[in-house]
Amino acid sequence: MVEDSDGHQASMSYDATGRLSSVAAPNGETIGFTYDAGGRLVEQRLHSGQRTTQSWFEDGGLKQKQNLFNTTVLTSHLYTLDNQGRRSGQTENIGGTTKSWSYIYDNLDRITTASDGTAETYGYDIFGNRRSKTKSGTTTAYLYDAAHQLSEVRSGGDTGTLIGAAVHDADGHMVKLCEVSSGGTITQPASDCTASGTGATTLALVWNALDHLATATRTGANAIAESYQYDDSGRRIAKTSAGITTSYLYDGDAIHAEWNGSIGGNPTAAYVHGAGIDEPLLRLTGTTNSPTATQAAYLQDGLGSVIGLANTAGTLTANQRFDAWGNKTSSSGTTPTYGYTGREPDATGLTFYRARYYHPGIARLASRDPMGMVDSVSPYAYVANSPTNLIDPMGLEALLSGTPMSAAYWGMLADAGFYTGTQTDVRGGIGSFTPGQQRLTSVPSQSNVPNPFDVQANALQAPLFSPDDLLGSGAL
Repeated sequence: MVEDSDGHQASMSYDATGRLSSVAAPNGETIGFTYDAGGRLVEQRLHSGQRTTQSWFEDGGLKQKQNLFNTTVLTSHLYTLDNQGRRSGQTENIGGTTKSWSYIYDNLDRITTASDGTAETYGYDIFGNRRSKTKSGTTTAYLYDAAHQLSEVRSGGDTGTLIGAAVHDADGHMVKLCEVSSGGTITQPASDCTASGTGATTLALVWNALDHLATATRTGANAIAESYQYDDSGRRIAKTSAGITTSYLYDGDAIHAEWNGSIGGNPTAAYVHGAGIDEPLLRLTGTTNSPTATQAAYLQDGLGSVIGLANTAGTLTANQRFDAWGNKTSSSGTTPTYGYTGREPDATGLTFYRARYYHPGIARLASRDPMGMVDSVSPYAYVANSPTNLIDPMGLEALLSGTPMSAAYWGMLADAGFYTGTQTDVRGGIGSFTPGQQRLTSVPSQSNVPNPFDVQANALQAPLFSPDDLLGSGAL
């Protein structure tokens, strides 16, 4: 059992192979985990009645995921695979509304078509930059400089109407993104851009010397100003949005609790997480360390996106949907803290992926990959342009969704200086609650890694592809 200074007690149990088998939350709720003979999670159950079930294809891919309250289905997600094991389709029912998608990929596993009945197609250059998006006969073209930095967005093709412009600093950070709708105007003075007229918005970003985003200011539609603070491990410990500051306390790389204003006293909310990274299970508010706490359960789809929130009566109090790239397409109610792939969306339109920030509207990360050419030749491409199959929880390397973090993965991050946790953190769930922990000096033992026998566990410990692979494919 562990306890923080505010009296939040939690205990974790593990089976003989080191997999998380149960968590007792600070409010007394218990969560149990059941695995199949291959080590894959097949059920997650709360004492209060909320359950998540998963079934798998023989090759290890996720076939179906359901979030239920007792026997009532709250959300359901059914997946199909193509002959390369990539997700070729999904049918999801959220709150009684069903929606289906189909997907097509090229030989480099990049998504080329996403269709919900109306196809949206994508084209890429040889470096992995998304060059075009076409839907209902309208093409949006994306133009880049020699450093793979987005420079312009045009409607109708490469010489069409200018509807977007981006500016980067000498270190490769995007510092400004100007966008307009049809009828708006963008001007591009030297190393700058301005937007005016219809649909004009400007996103201005300021970065600190450690490549952390310090401030983000959006003007025009949905204007907002935000600032961020980080600890010496790179974790975001405070966010000020529209003048309201939220402070965060971490358990490893997961948020343990948050406060309005500075940290002190009973938190505004406390969180309980599952065995893997970006698996939020519960959000507790009120008297968060007692049975009287108000409990909400997070519901996730097969990619790990938080698509709903349910109360202890089994009512779906909020839901949201995303397209293939993480743009929110619909929502009802408020789903706090977590969104696409289980990460943290900001009011600026960016999503926080720890080492970097992602902009789903342009399907790009806002700064270079600190790891180099791990996923793509382009240092800004998101998950090698395969967002329906892959996730990037650390902002450093793409992984198959649902892949447990193996010892090799944590060791790779530790050697590169990006992982700063302890073996307690790797277990998942609630751990030591201590901020600013020292980075690993050795690789955690395999027994401390959740779900170590999953057939996908070693699938992506190497880069997705190298320049040699591209040369062999004829892409270069």
